[in-house]
Amino acid sequence: MPLFSKKSAKNPTRIYFATDLHGSERTYRKFINAGKFYEAHVLIMGGDILGKLAIPIIREGDGTYRARLMGRTERVETEEELKNLLHKIGTLGYYSTIMSEDEFRATQADPAAVEALFKELARKRLEEWIDLAETRLKDTGIRCFVTGGNDDYPD
Repeated sequence: MPLFSKKSAKNPTRIYFATDLHGSERTYRKFINAGKFYEAHVLIMGGDILGKLAIPIIREGDGTYRARLMGRTERVETEEELKNLLHKIGTLGYYSTIMSEDEFRATQADPAAVEALFKELARKRLEEWIDLAETRLKDTGIRCFVTGGNDDYPD
């Protein structure tokens, strides 16, 4: 058999590979849904899965919220607007946390607290993604593998 000849396979394994999701909720959902769409047997998320930024959403005394996002201050007044802001932040691949002004200042003043909060938010997102994969891929026969990359924490 020549070195580069085409092998005839009756049941070839189809792999869907993606990388550099960087925390994006929308991109992750597309990744999980791609398994069925492309009739893949295996999904591989090959690294750089964590988001790059945590966005604090400050709860104001009057019941409104504000956040600094992409160079602009976003202000929301209703729960529906807050839900939309949270969705927008997640779609961009960022993490969000709601806190008071005092909590924000205390966290911002402590680099170790900032890193701990970021890791907590990243871990929570990953747990949600694992749950979603288990739910969506249950009984499909599609296997999913995830590995970190150079932009991801090893732990």
